[in-house]
Amino acid sequence: MFKLSIYDVEDKPIGQGGMGTVYRGYDQLGHKVAIKEMRPELMADSDLCRRFKREIDILSKLDNKNIVNMLASFEENNRLYIVMEFLDGITLQEYVRTRGPMKEQEAIACMCQILDGLTDVHKRGFVHRDIKPSNIMLCNDGTVKLLDFGIAKDLNGQGTIGELVIGTSGYMSPEQAEGYSINHLSDIYSLGCVLYYMLVGEHAVQEQSNNNATMIAVIKTVIPQVKMKRPDVSDRINNVVAKALDKNMQRRFRSCGEFKRALTGLSDVDIHVGSGNFESFTVSIGRSGCDININDPANRVSRHHADVTWNPAITGPNYRYIDCSTNGSKVNGSDVHNSSYSFYGYDKVDIMLAGSVKLDWQEVVAALNRKKNQGVMKDPGSGKKDWESGTYTIADQLPMLMSILSFLVPFVGWIIYFNDKYRYPVRAKNANLLACIGIVTWVIMILLII
Repeated sequence: MFKLSIYDVEDKPIGQGGMGTVYRGYDQLGHKVAIKEMRPELMADSDLCRRFKREIDILSKLDNKNIVNMLASFEENNRLYIVMEFLDGITLQEYVRTRGPMKEQEAIACMCQILDGLTDVHKRGFVHRDIKPSNIMLCNDGTVKLLDFGIAKDLNGQGTIGELVIGTSGYMSPEQAEGYSINHLSDIYSLGCVLYYMLVGEHAVQEQSNNNATMIAVIKTVIPQVKMKRPDVSDRINNVVAKALDKNMQRRFRSCGEFKRALTGLSDVDIHVGSGNFESFTVSIGRSGCDININDPANRVSRHHADVTWNPAITGPNYRYIDCSTNGSKVNGSDVHNSSYSFYGYDKVDIMLAGSVKLDWQEVVAALNRKKNQGVMKDPGSGKKDWESGTYTIADQLPMLMSILSFLVPFVGWIIYFNDKYRYPVRAKNANLLACIGIVTWVIMILLII
């Protein structure tokens, strides 16, 4: 036993993680606590120290019965410590490893508590980023607790340390593995992996020989549906897991609350994978003749200054600002001139045109919604194709015209061949050769069109 601040601490650690060691301790009243010490060899790394301090800051702002409760934090002998409530129980990983997959209703009840805790995390502007079975504690009193906020991201502040892809590779989302900025939908994917593990007893994505190979597997591997492993699981829960694990982040559940309602069957949430119509829509911005016309008497804003495209069907940021002006733009403090800037819809959006003319972002969103409701999808600035009306330009119809012409060549060639094969054998032979070439060309054109 040794002394730390006001706590008596047992010599033998009860847990070890990538950044810290956890000890059992006792406060002045003899109550058990868990004390997490940042590993001494990591204290020299300023980035890791900031990460440990950020965990302290995040935990201090969370107060939910399904999240481990931080009691205190302190620094002693140039080491950092977090004091947390002591949890009697086992991790979800230990539970499944020793007892096997959970029954469906047991898994639902457990997941609902996790979702309740994570709802509070997301409401306060954080993303956990490391949800996995070993970071979920099943307490002896029946409470489920979410642990370890060491790599959590504050969406209103700094997140990734040193621009590294961090997280547990087998449970990170595809967009996280690809290095995109992430949001709460990445946690939804990780929860899907956890639910899969609860029901199947196997990881949704198996760890590979190295982290790089595992991240490639996260991005590309098609995850078998739960019912392929557990035929007794209901179709509804099978579909819930599949929707949470959709590699397209925009097709997952939009929130923990929606996830929970689908899980419990208490709403008509659409749980079919790939459901919804995901088209891209673009609005133009400028001084005149655009979807959004800017009032600029000084004529600093170009006639067609920029385009904004909304595309929910990609794994990365779903808004793209494309500057095509002479005076440039500033988006969230970044200079954008004849280039583009991508961001998520929930980001704080501050756009200045030509250095000093502020763009009303809500007006942009309203214009995009109008296009969405009209069902019109156009390529930025092209104006060539209206998918709703079905009208096409000559360029759009060119492949079909070429296929018709290539069919006429062999038809005419064989007419000449049969007409001249006795009177003019040389001309007939050339016409037959041309017909053969024409029919091959026609087949190729048809295959390309199909």
